[in-house]
Amino acid sequence: MKQSEPSTSTSQAGKEFSASKGWLTGFLKRNTLHNIKITGENATADEGAAKIFPEEQAKFIEDGDYSADQVFNADETGHYWKKLPNRTYIAKDEKTASG
Repeated sequence: MKQSEPSTSTSQAGKEFSASKGWLTGFLKRNTLHNIKITGENATADEGAAKIFPEEQAKFIEDGDYSADQVFNADETGHYWKKLPNRTYIAKDEKTASG
């Protein structure tokens, strides 16, 4: 017999998953995960990339034949969407998060 979709519980069909705080706590215990703060070298920025960025950006602007009106300064506001979290979950037997 061919099924059109993977089998699911009929009582849960069509419902979106919504985890409670208790469900998450149980999941973390069952999988022996704990939350740690990322510190040290794992939390630092790539200084090498930051040093070469101005040259690469200038080359990109020149190669693309962009005018000064097409380049804007986002300063410190527009780049937080790429900010990495400062906490993560790891297994109980691990001491630190990998780089």
